[in-house]
Amino acid sequence: MPKLLVIEDDREINHLICEYMTEAGYEMLSASNGLEGLSMLERIKDIDLCLLDLVLDDQAKIVWVNGNKLDLTVKEYGILKLLLENPKKLFSKANLFDS
Repeated sequence: MPKLLVIEDDREINHLICEYMTEAGYEMLSASNGLEGLSMLERIKDIDLCLLDLVLDDQAKIVWVNGNKLDLTVKEYGILKLLLENPKKLFSKANLFDS
């Protein structure tokens, strides 16, 4: 069973994500902030995926993770947006450049 870690400071959202993913067959771990999440990632070596508290401001092309602004290039922002809009799609390097 895949093990996922959710890092989300909103307790309700964190709980809903964990509940939904547990019902879908995943083993869930949760952290309420980035430091707690990093600590868990260092201690628990068999985590398959980490879901972060991520906010995209499409108007301003700004990305926030756990309250911290990420400085991304226009190309990096475009790739991140494409991946978030297509969560079940696999992309090769060529697909990313074409998209």
